[in-house]
Amino acid sequence: MSPTTSQRPLYALWDESIILNTIRYLGSFVGLISNFFLIFLVFYSKTLRKSQYTWYMILLSFADILIAFGHFIRTTYMINASSKGILLYSRLICVWINTPMGMGFTATRIAVLAIAADRCYMVINPLKYKWKANLKLILIVFTIQIISIAADTFTKVYGGDNITPITMCSMGAASAPMSSCRL
Repeated sequence: MSPTTSQRPLYALWDESIILNTIRYLGSFVGLISNFFLIFLVFYSKTLRKSQYTWYMILLSFADILIAFGHFIRTTYMINASSKGILLYSRLICVWINTPMGMGFTATRIAVLAIAADRCYMVINPLKYKWKANLKLILIVFTIQIISIAADTFTKVYGGDNITPITMCSMGAASAPMSSCRL
């Protein structure tokens, strides 16, 4: 038996609203433009490219681009599903729809930790802090981001019940118990 509109939770109905989806499209657009602009500024300016902190900000910008791209995909899917009257969603489809956002959230955590460690080291040892970018350290942080994204995506895709339908296509509703551990 499929649920009717009156049986659906209020948050599921709000998720399909035109107002929320318009805000999501606007947020995606602003996120993409502002982060691509930041990346352009760093690659355009020779002095910005020399700083370690700036490269961590680039890693954070790439994570934000993933989130903005994921919001765009999810919004497009929700508009398409609500226009066709789809009320029950496959967990696996929802995981794949929301995976770019999840990848961005995971990469954001690692980038913010790297920025915090860099700023903390600068405050603790201002005389020993090197303003030049350390390529090895940047590549280590980037590698940790990629490994964390792969592990998080793997646990979300392969760690749950793919048979039971869900009423709201979000990563929270679609996530498996195995993916609830965080960094």
